[in-house]
Amino acid sequence: MHTESSFKTLLRKLERNAATSVKTTEETLCNDQERFSAF
Repeated sequence: MHTESSFKTLLRKLERNAATSVKTTEETLCNDQERFSAF
């Protein structure tokens, strides 16, 4: 089925975007902690 495959592709794309945003958030938090520990 075409709709099912495109739906799975969309899900995979969303998962990748979510993983990327989580990684970015973790990096931001680490940078903030380093900035705070510098004080």
